[in-house]
Amino acid sequence: MGPGVTPRLQACLLGNLNAFVLDYVVRQKIGNVNLNFFIIEQLPVLPPDAYVQRCPWNKRQALEKWVSDRVLKLTCTANDMRPLAEAAGFHPPVHKWNPAERAELLAELDAAYFLLYGIERDDMEYILSTFQGLRNQAAEPGMFRQGSAIVEAYERLANDSV
Repeated sequence: MGPGVTPRLQACLLGNLNAFVLDYVVRQKIGNVNLNFFIIEQLPVLPPDAYVQRCPWNKRQALEKWVSDRVLKLTCTANDMRPLAEAAGFHPPVHKWNPAERAELLAELDAAYFLLYGIERDDMEYILSTFQGLRNQAAEPGMFRQGSAIVEAYERLANDSV
């Protein structure tokens, strides 16, 4: 990472790389099991300056803070992640593991990235339908990212950004 790339921006990159929308693009680009660097260079990863903008669904904070707060809550769940949390100014540095909260945070992040990429609801539902794991999930809430939770979060964030 270059100069000026803060730990919070790195957390935003982590959120972007783990989003269903980017995963879908990757699956369209690879023809086998190898993910070569020339493919990685073609991926539509959001640039760092995209996170400087105001959050479309929460105008009171920058997109960087909105995304990174969620990524850090998902990531900093043990003492070995304390250095990252402290470098990012995340308090408390260790976030308690809560399966239901984690499912909600994951759904919000995925919905946010669908919106940031300009994906319409019908296209989002199609993309989610291509993930085998979302169709065959256990019914136990909070254990997996559920497609319906992502759709609900998408609707909530889209309505707040109007």
